[in-house]
Amino acid sequence: GGFRMRLRAPRLVALHDPRTVRELDELRGRRVRAIAGIGNPERFFDMLRRHGLQVEAVAFPDHYDYRPQDLAWDDDLPLLMTEKDAVKCRRLGPRDDAWVVQVDVQPEAAFVHRLKKLLLERTGRG
Repeated sequence: GGFRMRLRAPRLVALHDPRTVRELDELRGRRVRAIAGIGNPERFFDMLRRHGLQVEAVAFPDHYDYRPQDLAWDDDLPLLMTEKDAVKCRRLGPRDDAWVVQVDVQPEAAFVHRLKKLLLERTGRG
C-alpha cells in the first residue's frame, strides 16, 4: 500500500533574516507579487491563491539566474518566492518585503516506521 504525506500550512521566512517568520495566512486577502523560476510556476502561484492571496504572478524560466532589476518594482507589494528561487535571490541585496514561502511535508508515522525498519535491515543492524 501507499503512504500519505501531509502538507503543513506554508510559512513565510524573511529572505534576509531567517529568524523572522510569519504565517502565510496573515496575507489572506492581500495583493502580493510572487516570482517563480521553477519547472511548474503555476503550481506555486495556485497554492498561494488557494490560501486567499491575490497574486500578481511573474514566471521566470526554470533555473533562472536572477538579476537585481528582476526584483525591482515601483510598488509596495510584498514579494514572495519559492525556496529554490531564494537561494539565487539572497545575493542580490537586502529587500525588507521579500519572503520565502516554506512548505513542509510531513510523512505519516507508518511511513517513517517502515523506512527506519528498511534502513536497519539494509545496514545489518535490524
